[in-house]
Amino acid sequence: MESVLSGKVEILRGALQKNGVLDFLTGDVLDHISQAFGETVRNDVAGAGLDRLHHFLRPEQILALQQQVEADWWRRWRDIGPPLAEAAFGDRTVRIGARVWFRAIPPAEVTERLGDVLDFFSGKIGPAAPHRDTWAGIPVNGITVWAAMTDCQAEHGLVYYPESWDRPLNWAKKDFSGMPGQQEISDVAAGDAVLFAAHHLHGSVPNRSDRTRLTASIRATVGVPRYGVGHSAWMPFVETRHIGSAMESVQRLQCMATRIFPKWVATARQRRRRTARYTNRFRARLRKADRQS
Repeated sequence: MESVLSGKVEILRGALQKNGVLDFLTGDVLDHISQAFGETVRNDVAGAGLDRLHHFLRPEQILALQQQVEADWWRRWRDIGPPLAEAAFGDRTVRIGARVWFRAIPPAEVTERLGDVLDFFSGKIGPAAPHRDTWAGIPVNGITVWAAMTDCQAEHGLVYYPESWDRPLNWAKKDFSGMPGQQEISDVAAGDAVLFAAHHLHGSVPNRSDRTRLTASIRATVGVPRYGVGHSAWMPFVETRHIGSAMESVQRLQCMATRIFPKWVATARQRRRRTARYTNRFRARLRKADRQS
């Protein structure tokens, strides 16, 4: 994962199909459709495919479904997060965030009539403006796992800005739509997983296709999460092997301490370095004085 944390974007082909994660996620979404809109709609969507969701549900219904599924997945992150992590990282020890995200993005021509509502729910039922996940409480050493539940092509997929990698950006500016060097992550098939550093500036383009794009995503770290200074939001990260055990509480507390005290730790480190620098200068002056005497 060192290459990902260094700015590389990786596509893991068929990752979600190795341990049945894609079928599990698809079945779970269909169950939610059945609960919210009835068995007939569920069977129609299952027969046509989730990417035809907008043929059976209105945009506001798709938005309601997205919120319902995501709220449920946030509650059940212990059940859904580990299989996604295993699909992306294999048996490597990683910590995953205590949330699982879900997005259902219908074609733009379907959602445009929502107007201001679409702007308010930017990134949920419409395109996501360029952003860094670290601006929303994700650790600076975090990795985003963006899992495609339907085919995601260039006309309705993910974009990122490699020229902005590791470049200081003022997150309060909000609008980064004019950033240069936009690159599309295209030809992502259902069951593929895209891995990129949470520090990457990324977003999505308006869905100009005739298909609904469905994705699931988690955030993970290799090792102890390191939270940035200056943002109040945070999320606990727990090793998958410790989920449900007493160690989960320990690692949650560790994350909290790491999040609350990064500025204090950074300041203490700076004081130690400054003290060492002054001490070395003082010793050098003493040695110089001894030589002159």
